[in-house]
Amino acid sequence: MNNNTVSAFNKSAAVKAYIIKMIFEKRSGNIPTSEELAAKLCANVNTVKKVIKDLAKEGYIKTNKKAGTAIKTPIPTEASNSFKMYMENLVSLIMEMKSSGLGETEVESIFINALSENKKAESNIIYIDTSPESLIVGKIELESKLGFNITTMLLEDFLRKYEKIKNDEKIFVTTYICFQHLVNRNINENIIPLKITPPLDLLVNFDKIPMDTNVVSVVLSEQIQERIYDVYGLILEKFRNFKIYTLSEVKRKPVLLDNCDLLLTLKSIYRENEEYFSKVSNVITYNRFHDDEGIELIKSYLKRP
Repeated sequence: MNNNTVSAFNKSAAVKAYIIKMIFEKRSGNIPTSEELAAKLCANVNTVKKVIKDLAKEGYIKTNKKAGTAIKTPIPTEASNSFKMYMENLVSLIMEMKSSGLGETEVESIFINALSENKKAESNIIYIDTSPESLIVGKIELESKLGFNITTMLLEDFLRKYEKIKNDEKIFVTTYICFQHLVNRNINENIIPLKITPPLDLLVNFDKIPMDTNVVSVVLSEQIQERIYDVYGLILEKFRNFKIYTLSEVKRKPVLLDNCDLLLTLKSIYRENEEYFSKVSNVITYNRFHDDEGIELIKSYLKRP
């Protein structure tokens, strides 16, 4: 990092930007200690420690006295590549602006004002889910479907902050699984729940495959696992070799897929973990959300004056 950081940013912001860039480049594993970062960035070690504390609260990293500071949730390849691409595009844009005759101060002004305008126009949508992995998958898919930036929040954080943000004219989007937790807390205003249970009966014509077919569904969480058992009990009873595993189970024990004839999983799970599925010849992937009506409802809310 160039120590002559753009003056629009104070040292704390510059340190935070550097660490986030590192997180997206490394994608997983430990990051340097506060002392190492302070020395590299010519920053006060207390400033670095505060930034690390803030990033831990925001869910980027986790700290442990023995194990050190590590990236909390592995960054998907797609997100890492997007980060790199946008940064390269911005560097090219800055060079273009300077070659047109704009000075450093004018370039800073453009970016500061653009960020300010973006903040005003920022999506009023907050997506709530139970895990960082689900938030990443949901955010990418919702932004693709809606064409708006999405703010994400873990369910536990949302429950804690709800009283402060409930009057902010936000639209809260979540899954039906999370929605039940919210309803139990008497929270149901401006909340749009979306269906995420995979439509197995639409993905596969079970009448046309042998009942001894080894079908495996790999899902993100135990909640989805339980939901499939509840909703598709008749199919599971008919197809005795139908197994449902979470992604973490498959990562711990890849042999679970050794005899798999047909794999059903999220597009994002398959894309980010192809090495675990390389031996499976028949794969059907699907989106996280299966709720066109819910997506249209969100769009209608966004069009309101």
